Parts: sequence; C-alpha cells; structure tokens
Amino acid sequence: MAFEKGLLLRTIKEKLEMRVDYANTAVITWATSGINRSIAVALAKKKWKTGIIDMDMAGAEEMKSMLEMAGGEAMVFEADVRKAEDLKAAAKRFFGAWGEVGMLVNSAGISGGGYMGHSRKRLEGGGGYRPLGRGSRA
Repeated sequence: MAFEKGLLLRTIKEKLEMRVDYANTAVITWATSGINRSIAVALAKKKWKTGIIDMDMAGAEEMKSMLEMAGGEAMVFEADVRKAEDLKAAAKRFFGAWGEVGMLVNSAGISGGGYMGHSRKRLEGGGGYRPLGRGSRA
C-alpha cells in the first residue's frame, strides 16, 4: 500500500508541475485521513484552495487549520456524500466562493483494507466495509 500511495503522490506532483492552465482549487471528500489527507497537504503546500467535504466537522476543521498552516486556503463543507442534495449544496457553496474546480478527489469511504472485489460480504455491508461514496480500489 505504501508503494501505491507513493506512486499516486508522485503522479499528482508531476501533473501539478506540468499543467498551469487550470484553477488551483480542489474539492476532496473525506480529506481527514489516508491518501486524501496526503493529497490535501501536498496541494496546500502549492498554495491551492481546498474544499473539504466531510461529516466529521471536528476533524474537517482540524484539517482546514493544517492546510492553512501549510500555505493553502481551505473551506469546510458538512455533507454526506451518499446524499445528492448534500453534494449539490456543497458544490454551490464551493463554486460560489471560488468559481471553478481544478481537481476533484472523490474517494470517501471506510474499509479494513484490501480490494473490495475480493469480498462480496464486505461490499454488501458486512465484515467492516461501510460505503460512503462510489470511490475506492476495485
């Protein structure tokens, strides 16, 4: 997993260095842990504006402070990514504040690790997997 995380972060870093024609704004679901957190911090160091979509407001506010200390700007949106109306409200607020989205990291979800396709029981809600969205390893 560490190799995959390092490879993904290097790929994102390369993309950030190559392109300059997009908005330096990102929306990240569940940015408070894991790879999402690493991506958010990497973007903040590049002075990006980041919208954090999460249901854990205490964790999201802590992450917002961390991103601001790293040099970026951040805004927190309380939303359940399983609910379209929550996502529409978050998008409206983000676009209203910053105009456009340069990057979307939509990978909210909690699992015990491994590949979801290996365990039908976990995918169907048993055995420790709780889907929060449509993004995860397949």
